[in-house]
Amino acid sequence: MKHKIRSCTKNLDAHVLMANLFVMLVGFLGLIRAYEWIVADKKNLTTVSPLYGVLSSFGSIESLGIILLIASAMIFSSVFFKNVIVYYLLLAGSFFSGIIYFFFSLASLAGASLFVTSYTAMALMVAQLFLLFIGVVGIWKKK
Repeated sequence: MKHKIRSCTKNLDAHVLMANLFVMLVGFLGLIRAYEWIVADKKNLTTVSPLYGVLSSFGSIESLGIILLIASAMIFSSVFFKNVIVYYLLLAGSFFSGIIYFFFSLASLAGASLFVTSYTAMALMVAQLFLLFIGVVGIWKKK
C-alpha cells in the first residue's frame, strides 16, 4: 500500500498543483460572489452597502451576477481539462470576470464604506488579468 502511494505522488508537480489551486480559488470566489448577487434582493444589497447602488448604475446586479457566474465557472472548470481548451476557458472566463471586477472596483472607489473593499476588488481584477495573460500565452505557444 505504501508503495502505491509513493508511485502516485512521484509524478505530482508541486508548482502545477499550486497553480491549479490558485485557479480554483479565483474561480470559486467568483462563483460565491455571483451567487450572492443573483440571489440577493437589490433593496437588501443597498441597505447592506451603498456600493451596490453605485454598482447597479453599470447594469442590473442580477445580470452582472449571471455574467460573473458563467465566467467563474469557466475559470473553475479549466482545471479539469488538459488540452488547449484550458487556455481558451481561462481567456474567456478571466476576460469577462475581469471586466466585472473592474466595474466593481470602480464602484467601490465611489461608494464603499471600507477602503479595503476597493483594494480587494482591484486585487481580484489583477488576478483575472494574470489568468488572462496565462491564457493568451498558452494559446500563443500552442499555435
